[in-house]
Amino acid sequence: MPHAFIVLNPVSGIGNIDVFHQKLEQHFSQAGWTYTLYRTTGKEVLKDVVCANLNPPPDMVVACGGDGTLSQVATGMVGTGIPMGAVPLGTWNALARNLGIPIITDEALKVLTGEHAIRPVDGLLVNGGVYLGVVSAGFSSSMISSTNRIAKRRFGFLAYLWNLALQLIGLRRIGFHMVIDQKHRKIRAAEVMVVNSTLVGLGELPTRLNIHPGDGKIEVCVIKPRSIFGMLTVAWNILVRGKNRQPEFRGFQAASEIFIKTKKPLIVQADGEVVGQTPVEIRVIPHAVDLIVSAQK
Repeated sequence: MPHAFIVLNPVSGIGNIDVFHQKLEQHFSQAGWTYTLYRTTGKEVLKDVVCANLNPPPDMVVACGGDGTLSQVATGMVGTGIPMGAVPLGTWNALARNLGIPIITDEALKVLTGEHAIRPVDGLLVNGGVYLGVVSAGFSSSMISSTNRIAKRRFGFLAYLWNLALQLIGLRRIGFHMVIDQKHRKIRAAEVMVVNSTLVGLGELPTRLNIHPGDGKIEVCVIKPRSIFGMLTVAWNILVRGKNRQPEFRGFQAASEIFIKTKKPLIVQADGEVVGQTPVEIRVIPHAVDLIVSAQK
């Protein structure tokens, strides 16, 4: 019988955990699969837990949680060739929305053991962790660091929106020194985002940023508005008009590594989790994991 190793983050917004356990048991039993379930405690090094359960190799590894859980599991999966699945349980689940993984639990489970596709996804290596979506420094990382877990569980994505509004009211430009594939660039901006999938989890947005999660390249997006109105203009031009050539936005492509430094340390976030401060080095890992996605994607 095929076997899955499943990692569950029980504090990721799961709701009734007993009901979720019942769904897992019923689904995998009916599909003819066995599985081993590991519930995170927040005290373990999840990479080590995943690696310890890859010998003998399971037929798939499944991450049940938010974007942070997916990335922590992916860190232990790099280069293994074992398919990685996901059951999104987080606040926003941007990675799942981008990569064709159903948000509804029952549908996500069906994809794992039913008809699906395997999508190679690049990784961003930061401070020993591998992340599949976005690494940033600026107003978005400040927003994430100021949004506590209780607020996220109570208000969901609205908690992020409130803190984002507060960050935009006090928007200011910061001096960044970046080294992108050995090319030095100095620029003043409100935000630098190293992006492997679209910015807000809305799928392949109609822009010319050429953001493709499995092409071995990433985008460095520099956002330079002077006010909240400038930020709204940038968002309108990118998301609605599909225009990426504008004074308050610049995009660079990278295939190897990015180094970001600021005069004063800035918080750095990766896939919704605070991972340190500037200066920060980010390495591109082409085809880091094989992700299970919907067949039509």
